[in-house]
Amino acid sequence: MKYVRIILLVLALILAGTCFFQWRQYRKQLDLRRQGLLYFSEEDYAKAIDYLEEATGMHSVFSGDIVTDMKEYLAESHMKLEEYEEAVDLYDDLIREDPDAVRYYVLKSECLTSSGDEEGAGEVLRRGYEKTGDSGLLLTLCERYLSEKNYEEALACAEEGGKAGDENAADFLFTRVVIYEKQGDYQSALKACKEYTDLYPDDEKGQKEYTFLSTR
Repeated sequence: MKYVRIILLVLALILAGTCFFQWRQYRKQLDLRRQGLLYFSEEDYAKAIDYLEEATGMHSVFSGDIVTDMKEYLAESHMKLEEYEEAVDLYDDLIREDPDAVRYYVLKSECLTSSGDEEGAGEVLRRGYEKTGDSGLLLTLCERYLSEKNYEEALACAEEGGKAGDENAADFLFTRVVIYEKQGDYQSALKACKEYTDLYPDDEKGQKEYTFLSTR
């Protein structure tokens, strides 16, 4: 029994020592984060990265979500410095940790766009939509194709999104009208616009567009 008490005491001391060490690590991590965010607010992104990278490299059982928070600031800092490869790597980490977070797909796509990888940016939006089901990602992809004059892909996205029937359905349906009009297919544009105004009769934009198309 005596030996059992000794073993339990030793284990308690080890546990207490470990907790104390972990708490000190956490306090240091918080201090590094604070300094990193201060430099970030002052737009000194290089120094912000130095502090935040050191902080994220520390391990503590108390860290919780602050590591995720710091990775987000790190990624944005790299974006500000046009270090897109580093930012993309961080967003990849964040997506692996939380694959349902829509904003990470959007931000990664923006990084790839800024680096000149338009195709990769579109693929990220598509994967994000397929993973999360968030039609806002599909709408962004649709608008991207439209701006690139890739009307075939834009129309496919618009038709796919219009069937979802969620809060972005009206935007998808009106985008169909725009795509047909830009293609010079005024008959299809008028038909699509009629479908839109039937569903949204109080939409002034749709009514004006229908009036315009009726004169073509």
